Amino acid sequence: METPRRKKEKGDQIWFRIMLFLLPKLATAYFKLLEVTCRKTILNRECEDEVCLKRPFVMAGFHGSLLYEAYYSRKFGGVIMVSRSFDGDLIDRCLRSWGYWTVRGSSSRGGKEALSEIIDFAREHQCATGMAVDAPRGPAEKPRSAW
Repeated sequence: METPRRKKEKGDQIWFRIMLFLLPKLATAYFKLLEVTCRKTILNRECEDEVCLKRPFVMAGFHGSLLYEAYYSRKFGGVIMVSRSFDGDLIDRCLRSWGYWTVRGSSSRGGKEALSEIIDFAREHQCATGMAVDAPRGPAEKPRSAW
């Protein structure tokens, strides 16, 4: 009798491991290209210098734009909440390559514990925090109430 083969999980597959290695490099190159080729208008630069350089702050954004916001704010460092999904694994690698600490959790899996952990971590290290304020399953770009 032949034993049934176990279906490979996404994390066990070679293409996913390659993506975990390549994505941080590709995302960094992409955002550097954006910085060089796009015109930016930064409002309240003095506020950024006054707040972000002198004390911890909270970075909040929507799922579609938070990765660029994290890239832009990498000079400040901090801790960011990332989903426990496989997509979250890819985002986690990017954030860690930019110098962030990450805490894993989302509105549907482990969010309360992750929020508590992120608060404790930020207090202990006096660092910035960040998370997406819209739920991963939607509605997009609509802040979701607390867990």
